[in-house]
Amino acid sequence: MKKIKIYRRFILDTTLTITEVIADPAIFSPNGDGIKDTTTIYYTLSEDLTSRYSEITITIGDTGQKILTAPAKPIPGTRKGRNSVIWNGRDGLGRYVEDGVYTVRIAASDAGGNEATASVTVKALTKAPDVVSTIPEKDSFVSTLTEVSAQLKDNSGEGIDLTKTTIRLLDISNREVAGTQSVDKISWKPLSPLPGDGSKDGKYTIVVTVYDKVGNFATVNNPFYYDTVSPVITSITPAHGAILTTSPENIIIVMSDGTGSGNDLGATAKTIKVDDGKTAGSATHNGINTITFTPYETFAKGIHIIEITPTDYAGNKQLNHLSINSVILIIFQMSSK
Repeated sequence: MKKIKIYRRFILDTTLTITEVIADPAIFSPNGDGIKDTTTIYYTLSEDLTSRYSEITITIGDTGQKILTAPAKPIPGTRKGRNSVIWNGRDGLGRYVEDGVYTVRIAASDAGGNEATASVTVKALTKAPDVVSTIPEKDSFVSTLTEVSAQLKDNSGEGIDLTKTTIRLLDISNREVAGTQSVDKISWKPLSPLPGDGSKDGKYTIVVTVYDKVGNFATVNNPFYYDTVSPVITSITPAHGAILTTSPENIIIVMSDGTGSGNDLGATAKTIKVDDGKTAGSATHNGINTITFTPYETFAKGIHIIEITPTDYAGNKQLNHLSINSVILIIFQMSSK
């Protein structure tokens, strides 16, 4: 009886590895703005995991610093060698995740029962930087302008990207004012000074678009008002040069600033001085255009001089033929006749 030899071939498989695991970018901003909204997870498998007896899973957010109630589970690549999978920053229910550090966990098993795991962390940062303030300030009034600038705040912890951040100045027609942006700070300097004759007065706008190094950005428009025309006195009672026979109860001064920044009646009232300060009284205003000076005692016989400096909110001060050192003189005379 012949002996039959039976030969069986088998493969001894004792290893399975997942190596070279990285996330690119490691910090991303999944907020739907089209900039760094996704991150790609790269990994290398030592063998194919395509058979029915092998398995690989990628789970995001089930362990680590930030835990998701519904972890994300992107579909992994299974081929030997380099694989990749894109994570869009959403959880297992399709919701954008909160800012924080998330662990990407890769687990695999092959047909021989070998198992391997690997992980990498990614950071989601979506809070845009802030424009804290601008110079000139929002809705402020200025009478001179050499440059505009902005103060910024980073909310990502990664810093402001000065190579992408821009600041511009728009004129009263909403056109960009020709100028240059500083390379070491966020400021914009016009190539030519703005005219000071009132021809270009009106609303200007500072436009700042600030980026952080993650890719989050914000755009802020801050208007301000350029005003170079001084307010004028349109009415004085009693009139300048008047000769009176009875003492007036008060002096009434009416101002106009046209379409400018507006009469700063509070500042103007503080400049009133009667008879070089010898005649005391109170100065009140109606908040619109009128200042009333009321003396504590009746005006005595003789010449009286009221000094006043009309001022607007942009700081413009009126000068005219009656002015001395920016002060308008209002003179009237008390007569016994």
